[in-house]
Amino acid sequence: MENINKVVSRNLIKFRLLSGLTQRELAKKINYSDKSISKWERGENLPDLAVLVKLSEIYGVDINAFLNEKTEEQELEINSDYLNKKHFMIAILSAGLVWFIATIVFVVLFMNKSTERIAWLSFIYAIPLSSIVLLVFSKLWGNNILSTICLSFILWGVIISVCLTIRIKKVWNICFIGLMLEVLLIIWCVFTSKFRKKSKKVD
Repeated sequence: MENINKVVSRNLIKFRLLSGLTQRELAKKINYSDKSISKWERGENLPDLAVLVKLSEIYGVDINAFLNEKTEEQELEINSDYLNKKHFMIAILSAGLVWFIATIVFVVLFMNKSTERIAWLSFIYAIPLSSIVLLVFSKLWGNNILSTICLSFILWGVIISVCLTIRIKKVWNICFIGLMLEVLLIIWCVFTSKFRKKSKKVD
């Protein structure tokens, strides 16, 4: 078993950094000197139980988290899960902003008698626009499946928007083109996924 001082000191550093606190800022919060915190984080001394309880409240973790002996691989998995959740929230909030703007446009158009009949189209246009936002994030974070889904929503969102705006009579012709493009997107997704797997194996 790893030395308890090293385990606690490593976790104290980790949780402090995750909370964005300096040693001096933390010292003020728990009414201790920053020298004491420095000693704890170097593993020279251990904080008493009362201090650990305070720290667990500040960091929002269970007191047992300070005694957790996770390996580097386990820590990477935890950080990866945290980043994925963070990315998901950022993407959802960004797409939600598009729908919020679409709602404002809808209200403004609906209040005007000359445009109230087409006000609902603002929500139709929001489909491809929000999908573009999600596509940008998925490309930044390297999520191939999400990118393909976003491209599909952009494709069909644009087709629906054009058909409803221009009021095309022969909708099936447009839908047929959309289906062909959808098949190409799926093929592209499958081949790029296989290519990435092969390149990882080579590396």
